[in-house]
Amino acid sequence: MTSKSKRPNETRTLRTISGKDISPVRPRKADFDIYDIAHALNNICRFAGHLPKKYSVAAHSIEVSYHIERNGGNARECLTGLLHDASEAYLVDLPTPIKVLCSDYKRLENKFQKLLAKRFKLLYPFPMCVHMADSITLCDEKQFQKTGIKIGVPYAGRDCAKEFVRRFFELGGKN
Repeated sequence: MTSKSKRPNETRTLRTISGKDISPVRPRKADFDIYDIAHALNNICRFAGHLPKKYSVAAHSIEVSYHIERNGGNARECLTGLLHDASEAYLVDLPTPIKVLCSDYKRLENKFQKLLAKRFKLLYPFPMCVHMADSITLCDEKQFQKTGIKIGVPYAGRDCAKEFVRRFFELGGKN
């Protein structure tokens, strides 16, 4: 069984916590589920885990969403901020210095982000307020990485899956 064509089908799909099998080559927007996304993002640590305390992609995404809200963003912009990294629930979080070296990853990430935007009625391409909130949150996270002080990263060390789902529905998201 050395031929790729003879490999079992399970090796060609991603199995989610809810039991869905998603093709990384041909994902369908119907495959995406907010509970799968929240669970996975909560289990993925930012900065490849190089932090004084766990800080998940879910925590980061919640903070991006609240940052947009605090700065006058509407519910759809906040929802887009919450789900701006949702593709990482299926593709994992690559730190930026590595991500820029992986053109195939960027291609897949864009494919997933477009489908996720359609599925959850997000703004895509992401508006400037999402990019700004992401960048500002990243600065706070880098400070936390260096010092361990949680200013600007209030969700550090917390299990955030339930909060992520709660925020999703609060913003009018539909699963």
